[in-house]
Amino acid sequence: MKTNMNTEQIREEGIQSMKQRTINITRNIICALGILALIILIKPTKVFAFSMNDAKNSPVLTWGQYRTARLSNAYDVKLFQVKVTNRGYFRITFKLDDSANTDNIGYGWDLNIYDKNNLSEPIIKETEITGTRTTKKLVLAKGTYYIEVKSYSEYGMSPIMVPFDIKADVVSENNWEQENNNIFKKANKISIGKKYQGTLFDDIDEDWFKVVAPNTGRITATLNCDPDTDVNDVGDGWDVSVYSASDINTEIAKEEWIITKGSVRFNVVKGRTYYIYVHSYHYSFPEGYTYQLATSFKGPKATPAKKTTNTSKKPVKMVTGVSLKVKKKKTFALPYGKPKG
Repeated sequence: MKTNMNTEQIREEGIQSMKQRTINITRNIICALGILALIILIKPTKVFAFSMNDAKNSPVLTWGQYRTARLSNAYDVKLFQVKVTNRGYFRITFKLDDSANTDNIGYGWDLNIYDKNNLSEPIIKETEITGTRTTKKLVLAKGTYYIEVKSYSEYGMSPIMVPFDIKADVVSENNWEQENNNIFKKANKISIGKKYQGTLFDDIDEDWFKVVAPNTGRITATLNCDPDTDVNDVGDGWDVSVYSASDINTEIAKEEWIITKGSVRFNVVKGRTYYIYVHSYHYSFPEGYTYQLATSFKGPKATPAKKTTNTSKKPVKMVTGVSLKVKKKKTFALPYGKPKG
């Protein structure tokens, strides 16, 4: 009897323990859901790297000329701005000043480039700069861009009071792509027979171009790696796709993995617009490296006209105004009189 009571007691205690564990699990789930709801409802505060007022008051980098500056402490930030007014590209060069003591560089500097419309996330990041560093060619839209220079580490080994030089090189050329051309509605218009240059400056950059067929025939679009670029640096290369304005969702031609040179050929109809899409979705993409894009046109072969030979006889001209007169015969006298009978 005592054994049965102990068994019942153990069973009851087990049931109570299971109930308590279930209650605890339910309570934990409710707490977790409550915290998740608070995270969703509370909008995160947007943190800017620096204020717009600070950015607007920063010195403007003169094209092609170095400007010297230095960080006064580990938390100091130096700002500069570049104004892009024409089609082309710009790049930033950072180097140590000639008077800098290389023993005090530590982990070096960070250099970030921001668009004026987004001061929270840089479009270009260069980290741990301890010597000369030149950014890739930035083919961006017209406007103002801000450059931020700060210490790579705020916890020691910072380049405090070490002078550095910085400059912007802005190249204005009409044969460069014009950002923002990441969608077909903003495609750059190009002409048959001309060469253009562009670059994918990050892994989500896309370049769209549009060309109008001068006649019914065939267009060839050729993409080349820039001659100054080492083909070993472009990874899997570029992809080129072609679409017609009559059906922008259907790919009519494509060439992938272009590393040195590749072409796409597609039939065209006179007056119709065609879109050329340069992109890369591979793991190793040609970030910041320049490509050249050119198009050529070939129309249908003209059939030579056959020469026709006129075999008809020439009409005989009728002679008019001419009268025919019969002349009388002249009689001659014999010199010796009449003949004898």
